[in-house]
Amino acid sequence: MQNDLYVLIGLLLGLICALCGAVVVLSFNNPRRTERTTLGDLRNRLAGVQEEMQQAQEQIWSYGTGEEEKARRWRIACTAVAGKAADVLQSCWLGRERDAAARAIYDELLVGLKSVGLEEIRPSLGQEVEENDRRYRIKQSDANPPPLRVSRLVCPGYRFRPPLSKTEKSEPILLEPAQIEVIGEKPTQIA
Repeated sequence: MQNDLYVLIGLLLGLICALCGAVVVLSFNNPRRTERTTLGDLRNRLAGVQEEMQQAQEQIWSYGTGEEEKARRWRIACTAVAGKAADVLQSCWLGRERDAAARAIYDELLVGLKSVGLEEIRPSLGQEVEENDRRYRIKQSDANPPPLRVSRLVCPGYRFRPPLSKTEKSEPILLEPAQIEVIGEKPTQIA
């Protein structure tokens, strides 16, 4: 959306410059004029054209700034709502072992929220993970060194990818990292 807006601004400024050039060229080639145009008159006209261009440019920029501010506020609101939804999902996840209703609510809510950009972070058991990966909150169950492998998923994490235009991709926003327990590889003993 922003790239399209900047292209539109560029095209409008180019059109204005082309029109100004056409006015200047036509003013020199107008055979109906009998009086001579002085250099002072041309400077005054050029100053008037430049002032009009400056006003048009300010209007275009103020419109673009307003639209960017609306888009920024919309992203903040969407992220806040997605964060609250992630909190509800985690509550349902923790209660799903004991309650079938919580399991059903979790599944239904997850499907609905996936349609608006929420993604679940759920590593599989045995999957190798990096110690500094922000998608995971790691609890190491032993002191063995990396590589670390997932031994238990405590609670899945969630990230939000705000829906934008079909051509524009957005970076996902981490709402809550997945809580996992890991084990490291046991060092091999050389005999």
